[in-house]
Amino acid sequence: MKGIEWQLQYRPTNQLLLSLNHSYLEAEGDSWFASFELGDDVASEGDVIHDLTKVVPENMANLLVSYEMSGGLKFSGSYHYKEGYKPGPRFDILPSHSRFDLKASKRWFSQSNWMELSLTAQNVGDDYQEHFSFNKFESLYVLGFKLGSN
Repeated sequence: MKGIEWQLQYRPTNQLLLSLNHSYLEAEGDSWFASFELGDDVASEGDVIHDLTKVVPENMANLLVSYEMSGGLKFSGSYHYKEGYKPGPRFDILPSHSRFDLKASKRWFSQSNWMELSLTAQNVGDDYQEHFSFNKFESLYVLGFKLGSN
């Protein structure tokens, strides 16, 4: 496996954060999927030799934008992209997919503690498949509550 990953962050003000990252990865070679019978450690006709090309997504990218307003109100949005890949020898290549996540949160402070209430919308938009074709992800909405100490 060989590749490169980079990340760029820009914070023009204390309230605004922009973050962008990208990874490129190449997998080369073959992998042997044996029958996994006890004592069978020799390749046989029923075993599968899997070309590792496209076994991992070559390109993945993320963009995050976060803005914090006065009074502890914070909004963020992220975009995720994953190129299509083939998760195993008996599977078809999964299509490339993108997803958007959105979050709004409000934090309150006391002398020694804080609490935060948030609403997160994951995968706003079309459903997509992750890792295997039977793992279909729809939109998900999460209400969160956190407590902490200063």
